[in-house]
Amino acid sequence: MLRPLGGLLVLGGLVLGLAACDGSTVAGPDGAEADAPVSMAFSAASAPEGTASGGTASTSKAASGPRTLIGLDGNELRLDRVQMVVREIELDRATGDENCSPEDRPDAEEDDCAEVESGPVLVSLPLDGDAPAVVVDTTLPTGRWDEVEFEVHKPEAESSTPDFLEATDFPLATSIRVQGRYTPAGGAAQDFTYTSDLNAEREIEFEPPLEVTADNTNNVTFSVNVDAWFRRADSTLVNPARVTEGGAFEDRVEENIKSSIEGFEDDDRDGRDDEEEAEDEEEEDEEDENEIEIEKALENVGPDSDASGEVEFEKEADETEFKVAVEDLAAGTYDVVIADTTRGELDVTGDEGEAEIGFRRPSEEGHPPLDFDPRGQPVAVQRDGTPYLEATLPTTGDRDE
Repeated sequence: MLRPLGGLLVLGGLVLGLAACDGSTVAGPDGAEADAPVSMAFSAASAPEGTASGGTASTSKAASGPRTLIGLDGNELRLDRVQMVVREIELDRATGDENCSPEDRPDAEEDDCAEVESGPVLVSLPLDGDAPAVVVDTTLPTGRWDEVEFEVHKPEAESSTPDFLEATDFPLATSIRVQGRYTPAGGAAQDFTYTSDLNAEREIEFEPPLEVTADNTNNVTFSVNVDAWFRRADSTLVNPARVTEGGAFEDRVEENIKSSIEGFEDDDRDGRDDEEEAEDEEEEDEEDENEIEIEKALENVGPDSDASGEVEFEKEADETEFKVAVEDLAAGTYDVVIADTTRGELDVTGDEGEAEIGFRRPSEEGHPPLDFDPRGQPVAVQRDGTPYLEATLPTTGDRDE
């Protein structure tokens, strides 16, 4: 079992309790002290701004204090406090883990180091943002862990207050309590307290397995999307006061709660899956490698001393554009010459003396095709063979504006 913090832990005004099932302090599976620090955190994750679970738009405001949801129909739900009893958090070792093999521990029983457990714990979810709040600071045997089982369950004792609920007002025979205010569109605000004796298990696999090492800041975050709890199938808000035992919305809300819980490795404790972050960063790096932006000012070399301009080359993943733009140039038609080859014309009109031409790949109506590479090539704006503006486009993305 994990070594839990005893008694109550106060985090940013949130009262969190944790105790071992038997109240004892437990060492690693081989009887020795576990040697890798591990924390477990909870976050009240929300849908991206402007959306709600299921795709129906709403807003979620949680800069500080309560979390407020506003549906498209104008109904408003404010969550002031969300608490849940987690009876057990169980982590399972990956099959064939090198620190739990017969060669490492020939005298061990088969299940001696298969899993570790923690709980029960009363969790008050941090509603003032999506940053996770750490509720367990412990140690865990180093190695690979591939599954976590998360169990929401009412307290075992119904006649006396268990230790982890002492100094709290959390009701017995209850696994979840939500307090807040519901305001129907155009109606009066109604305070509510929603309670449930829901017992539910959630098994979450780590892919790849969680690597617990002594030299790493190991953390697992359980993300609970409370914004999705009180929703109909079309994602419109439900008045929690109408979610009663045997009522029309009881099963719906309980299913929403069960499916709202995710767990993932989150060593930087930012509330995001480290594996997904790594994949996103890799994709961004690939996009950056494929994106090029080069700008170069055109030098005035001709008879129109007021003329100026620039050339710009932009390459993205699926589109490339080369643009030549001029201003304060005398009216007339000018050739755009790239490496001694005329590629297009600039028709300068108006008092501002402005004109531009944009070559594009893939081809696009109204733009000449970019079927050449201008990088590293001399560019000239000429009329009747006389150069007015010139530059050599760099081959790199260093700007010269």
